[in-house]
Amino acid sequence: MSIMRRRVARLLISVGLCFLIWIPFHIQNGSAASLGMDTLFSLDLKRVTVFHVAAVLVLLAALIPLSPSLARRRRNAQADLRFVENAERLPDDGQPRSVVSIRIQNFQRLPSAKRGHAAASLARYLDGSLQADETCARLRTDEFGLLLLCGDTASFAKRLLVLKQDVGFLYMAAYPALKLEAVVGACPLSEARGAAEALHRARTGGAPIKPEPGLGRRDRSA
Repeated sequence: MSIMRRRVARLLISVGLCFLIWIPFHIQNGSAASLGMDTLFSLDLKRVTVFHVAAVLVLLAALIPLSPSLARRRRNAQADLRFVENAERLPDDGQPRSVVSIRIQNFQRLPSAKRGHAAASLARYLDGSLQADETCARLRTDEFGLLLLCGDTASFAKRLLVLKQDVGFLYMAAYPALKLEAVVGACPLSEARGAAEALHRARTGGAPIKPEPGLGRRDRSA
């Protein structure tokens, strides 16, 4: 289900709850079929006010995050969903791909004023390292998700090591006292039941790809 469909479904559910809150008053007043102004004025003003406020709060709860942490979790879930949808929307051209998670450990140690610039610099570097038919997206304040080609296992493993070293050096050189470090994990789509599981396993280290010097997929088949 797309993000827009989820928003529409949440809005419809909220509107339905508002009606469920309002209709019992009409039933109690003996005029459930009449939702006009005469029914409104026949009800006690305090009761009408309380239940109208409750209905509005139910509606706002679905449209406005109740706390910064809830808003952050919602943004994170939407970012993950967009990444997964884009990954699953790619045509099946037979080329093996892998989901890669790159996270900057201790990123929160950076001053707030420098985090945006640091993340933008990393985004430019990652975009420049992409090949054709590869994608990159920012998933968290300190994390990027990539969908990379991984046809040659050994070459792909070396590429991950280069990414880890370059990203780590990028931040260590700029902020040596903060001990920032790049954490890289990967999971091939062929080893997961979809892009969502591959992303989870890449984050948790469930399927890291280790380098095998001198041994690639073509070497194995030979």
